Amino acid sequence: METKYKIWFDAEHIYLQDNQGKVGYLPLRDYKPLWNASNEEREEYELSPFGIHWAKLDEDLCFDGFIWDKKPKPYSFEPEQMLVAAESELEYKTKK
Repeated sequence: METKYKIWFDAEHIYLQDNQGKVGYLPLRDYKPLWNASNEEREEYELSPFGIHWAKLDEDLCFDGFIWDKKPKPYSFEPEQMLVAAESELEYKTKK
């Protein structure tokens, strides 16, 4: 069975969910091109059998490098809402 992934971001992490429901994450601060990228730039990725590639950012993440089944903080809303929350949080940090 081919593994399919769902990818989303919040203000500080990238998340990955496989088709079995397993969730992994990585902190964006560890990947400066992703940390400094706009939400639009982060969404411009390609998947390969081994990971995620951002051509414009010249960044690659391997699926094996994700921290699996441990969330850095609990979320009680959908990934789409996380992106909205992330945008709001980034705007707040920028205004400080």
